[in-house]
Amino acid sequence: MFDSIWGDVKNTFEKQKNLVPKLIVANIIAFLLLNGGPFNFTFLFSKLFRFDFNVVYRFFALPIHIEELVWRPWTLLTYGFLHNDFWHIIYNMLFLYYFGNILQEYLGNKKLLTVFFAGIVISGIAEIAAYQILRFAVNEYPIGYTVGASGAVMAVLAAAATLLPDYSLRVFVFNIRLKYIFIFYFLIDLLSLANGDNWGGHVTHLAGAIFGYFYIKDIYKHAYIDNFIDLISTIFKPKTKLKVVHRRSNFTPRNEAPYHRKGVKPNQQEIDEILDKISKSGYDSLNKAEKEILFAASDQN
Repeated sequence: MFDSIWGDVKNTFEKQKNLVPKLIVANIIAFLLLNGGPFNFTFLFSKLFRFDFNVVYRFFALPIHIEELVWRPWTLLTYGFLHNDFWHIIYNMLFLYYFGNILQEYLGNKKLLTVFFAGIVISGIAEIAAYQILRFAVNEYPIGYTVGASGAVMAVLAAAATLLPDYSLRVFVFNIRLKYIFIFYFLIDLLSLANGDNWGGHVTHLAGAIFGYFYIKDIYKHAYIDNFIDLISTIFKPKTKLKVVHRRSNFTPRNEAPYHRKGVKPNQQEIDEILDKISKSGYDSLNKAEKEILFAASDQN
């Protein structure tokens, strides 16, 4: 069993185009440099050069007070690379490894990064918003900071489960479908809201999960999220002086024809062929008809 696990890990890290290992390594480096425990380089340097380690830690952690966030907006991203302890990062990185590889294999690196980083930001915003509501509803506003990639990892899990709900993952001696794994963890976080322990953490998990679900539904229909991110990214790209003239053509390739089989379920062979194409060339290689087939298949689950 361990030989099989090691083989999977080795194969993943040998794939140069797979960004999942790089995300894991980035989290591990951040953990070694700065984490919530006393065993990291920054903590040791703080003792050696006599400065307050907690000041450095809070510089990157996400404050739940919106007044602090205004002065440290970068924490909406950096908090996702901090972890409280060893088990915190191990848990998140194992989830990222298994579900991130599934998402990367079928949708490619670009959409994996979108889900991961947008999951960090959106889940962080959701927690801060939830604490603002708590602040005015019950006149309670605890002091604290948020760290961890849990919201982003839940977004990745939700996206993978929405894209491939019947994909089976072997857990010990059982084969469990992704949709059941997602439902299990979503319900745990939902029911745990009634418990005051780590209330904000459960909010980030749920927000990340909801984002991951709607992200996949969005790329099936309109890709508004991707288009918005592309629009933002063009702001930072240098403008070219070269002008390209496109000529319109009335010719429509046969395989680009709209998918009009209303009420007819796509067969498994069609779905398998599309998933194979995604695996080889990424989601963006699909034409409109193929995307509609995949969307129709997803709606059946």
